[in-house]
Amino acid sequence: MATISKSFFNSGAFNSKVMVLIVGLIAFNNATALQKTTVLNSAATGQFISVGPTIDPGVYPVQDFTLGSPSPTTVGLRWFNQQAPQTQVIRSINGSAWQTIQTFAALPDNKYASFLDENASANAENCYAIIVSDATGSGTSLTSPQRCYITRDGRDELVVHRLQLRIRVPDVKNAGTDNGVEVLLQTPTGLVTTVTNWYPRGNHTWLDSTDDDLERGTNKTYDLMLNNISQASDITLISLRKPGNDSVCIAEFELLIDGQSAFQKNFGTSQAPCQWLNSNNQLTAFRSEIRSSSSWNDLDLPFFFGIDGDWLRSRIEATFGHSLHGKGELRNGSTTTSRFVSESKLAMSVPIIVHDASILGDVDSTVHFDLVLSPTEDANGAPATKLSIENIDADSFDLAAVLLPVVSPILYGVSTTIEGQVQQFAPVIIGDVPAGAHPCFSPEGGIRVCSGSSPRQVEAALLTKGRSITANRLTQP
Repeated sequence: MATISKSFFNSGAFNSKVMVLIVGLIAFNNATALQKTTVLNSAATGQFISVGPTIDPGVYPVQDFTLGSPSPTTVGLRWFNQQAPQTQVIRSINGSAWQTIQTFAALPDNKYASFLDENASANAENCYAIIVSDATGSGTSLTSPQRCYITRDGRDELVVHRLQLRIRVPDVKNAGTDNGVEVLLQTPTGLVTTVTNWYPRGNHTWLDSTDDDLERGTNKTYDLMLNNISQASDITLISLRKPGNDSVCIAEFELLIDGQSAFQKNFGTSQAPCQWLNSNNQLTAFRSEIRSSSSWNDLDLPFFFGIDGDWLRSRIEATFGHSLHGKGELRNGSTTTSRFVSESKLAMSVPIIVHDASILGDVDSTVHFDLVLSPTEDANGAPATKLSIENIDADSFDLAAVLLPVVSPILYGVSTTIEGQVQQFAPVIIGDVPAGAHPCFSPEGGIRVCSGSSPRQVEAALLTKGRSITANRLTQP
């Protein structure tokens, strides 16, 4: 059974239920545990970077300080405690004055410690730091870098299945670009550990399609990656940035969630007011601006009944385009296609160019593969369906030697993405689900629910953000 793992420190892209995991990790047993701490002696301590010198032989700075949030009003803190007679947890909400929310006597040396703040503010920037001292009141102390968690807004019904960004480039001189553009919906991973870090983080997409992208006078909508975003309020910013020497002028951008407008920003279509994006100037709408907009606050998402053909092809193409960045690109002027073979098989073709492949230089080819739905059983022996990728091939070149090292991780991402989407089909609201109903491919290349002879019998969980669909994923190289 392919499960979407949800770790405490890395929330997944599909409707995660992290609460269970954080309870297991932090191991709080009752409300009075807030006055205590749980010490974890993990062998995997991560990369330690000192945040300051020792202030005396018994006081050392904390290291490997991270956050997680299982609910809008709860934030979990975890750090590696070296040695100190006293440890304080301080917090600031939306830039307010810092307050001490917990004080500990000496914690066990050289072990992980954790603390659960159950009084965090929802829909807010909750920032934390750890202060270690000799507890003498002499003012001698060491303070960790800040860690900030932007909590969810509590609208759990806004489960995200599709993210898109519409970008309009005005018809003015030099407005377009041939360079890649990256879209971030969260702060990036890999931030320097000695400065402030924000959570959640890591969602980004390199834009690419089979069209000539971001040309002068265009208005195009791009599918975005879903990693780390399962609810709308996991989106903490919208930022466009680009490397390279030329600039692109942005007249307008609009974020769409499941086809609904969630945020829109219009700069103007003439050369002066449009916003020039280049390596020295990125374009960002921050959390406060996004969450104060009427589109965001009025957002109401439709039921999720399936994936139509255009959506599935666009999702697969976007995954290839994003994953090929730095190694290749989608071939302009071509088309990503799907061919209905049967209710259990869909044949896909994606045109790509791989740069500097072995001794061949740039390889221009089309990748072919089949998406296959077939019966299996889950861990409890109940009927289930698995999604596999089969019959991988390519035009003209030796796939194994040239393209497979590049294509394999991309197909893994495609499999993961589609699996997560099928898992979240909304309930059928036309009465009882007929016996034998099952997920299947549609003639126009989407995924829907079919009736009749089935790879498995439908249970109540089948179409309810289910736990039954699995995928036989390609092994990551």
